Amino acid sequence: DLLYMNNQPSSNLEGIIAARMTGIKSLLHSRIETELNFFEVKAVNKWLTKMICVSEGVRESFLRQGIEPLKCSTVYNGIEAGIIPAIPPDEIRQELGLKGNELLIGSAGSLVKRKRFADLIKAMATFSSQNPEVRIQDKKNPPLPPFDKGGVGGFFNKIKCVILGDGSERELLQKEIEKNKLNDYVMLAGFKSEAISYINAMDIFILPSEREGFPRVVLEAMLMGKPVIASRIAGPLELIEEGRTGFLYNTGDVNTLSSHIAKLVSEPPLRKSLGEAGRKRVIENFSIEKYVSTVENNFAEVLKL
Repeated sequence: DLLYMNNQPSSNLEGIIAARMTGIKSLLHSRIETELNFFEVKAVNKWLTKMICVSEGVRESFLRQGIEPLKCSTVYNGIEAGIIPAIPPDEIRQELGLKGNELLIGSAGSLVKRKRFADLIKAMATFSSQNPEVRIQDKKNPPLPPFDKGGVGGFFNKIKCVILGDGSERELLQKEIEKNKLNDYVMLAGFKSEAISYINAMDIFILPSEREGFPRVVLEAMLMGKPVIASRIAGPLELIEEGRTGFLYNTGDVNTLSSHIAKLVSEPPLRKSLGEAGRKRVIENFSIEKYVSTVENNFAEVLKL
């Protein structure tokens, strides 16, 4: 009765055409901004019954390309509020080589170009050059004393950055780390099946992508009570309330990203308040129950058309 498809129109043209030819209803769940060609716009408008978009930003991007407004609606992704990370934060931090009161900044995702992890590495290089006292010390150098109130850290005297994930850009990112002499400071930890446990061990979460839909990883970070810094793109724009649950910056603006990092590092109470507000926002607005109910309503609506 109904063909349900995932992702962008370009990867589902066969399904759209097959549903049309066999006379059944079709519903496409689009999860990321993407450019459409003339034929794809025509296929969606003429043959697809309906499209669900994971964020208003994704929907608006399709409308700008000629998709009919009544053809697509927005259904935000949801997350299970009761998720319990399987690995304790202390174990994660020990695995990553952190000790005591060191602060952990992190990100997660496929190591591909659109994720722009090189921007995060460059921002950490800028931040560390302006605040050399925050670097993790190597064995040849004694640890630095804690910051005084006028310093950057407050309660932390060392910082480390970890990027979870694997992909085609790994070698390039490692070279960027080495070029900026950040080997003791920024690490590529590889793919982790229990990524949410690592996110739970972080103090600050960063999403530097140039294109997303409605990133679950940001939902996870906010649910874990972490302050989030993200690029100003579809998804984060609707998830993050600027200055209340996190900070936004223009994609590629490494200096502003570095400034946001410095602000959160220097203000532990702000990290706490942003994290608490973010967790509350996710629980109240992006529950898995609400998501399932809305998707089911769309199924019912399509079957009536």
